[in-house]
Amino acid sequence: MINYDETNFSDDPGSTKVVVQRGQKHVDRVMDHSKCSFSVMFAGAGNGKVLPPYVVYAALHLYPTWTEGGPKGWFDSVVFEDWFFTVALPYFKGLHNDKKRIIIGDNVASHLSFRVLQSCIANNISFVLLPPNSTHLCQPLDVVYSGPLKKAWRDTLSDWKKKNKECVPKHIFPRLLKKALEKIQANSANNMKAGFKASGIHPLNKNAVLKILPSSGDESNTGETAANSSFSEQLGLC
Repeated sequence: MINYDETNFSDDPGSTKVVVQRGQKHVDRVMDHSKCSFSVMFAGAGNGKVLPPYVVYAALHLYPTWTEGGPKGWFDSVVFEDWFFTVALPYFKGLHNDKKRIIIGDNVASHLSFRVLQSCIANNISFVLLPPNSTHLCQPLDVVYSGPLKKAWRDTLSDWKKKNKECVPKHIFPRLLKKALEKIQANSANNMKAGFKASGIHPLNKNAVLKILPSSGDESNTGETAANSSFSEQLGLC
């Protein structure tokens, strides 16, 4: 089973704590930043395997310099369908066994397509959509993996901006992303496994999330409702 999640890497390294003289009212750190960000799809498996990142650029064409020096696994399409067929499906097919496959993600309507669903049926893959507003508890990537990655990105970005007074250009981003991934490489597999365990997905623990939630008395199938809602929205776009 794999869990996917789209995350943004902003051009802002954020604030930092410093030690200054008592009574100092204004402490400034001059560091350029912008509102731009880079969207990256990450996916990981219950066995700790981290799949190649899928980077989306806001451009009509992908130039070779935008991928040089980055981690393996860069693609030029911006659609979820392309990510599924170029990253997720090859991973599943490479397992060489007849076990049931499961792909887990949020309920964003754009993450559904007829081709993807048809391929899931043909390849024994169950597509599981998480209930709305639950990814911080139920999504392995959110629970454990993303936190250290975002911190590594801010540290990497901050180091780069100390020497470069500009926004991160597209041809620099892959190198910075690779450095950030290298910072967490040693614990990457363990963090991924911990995310699946904490969310109760693998090993299966139905009470892992329920025990930290307040009792609402609502026994409705929110997962099924989320799937129906997303699918209905996707049908409306066709």
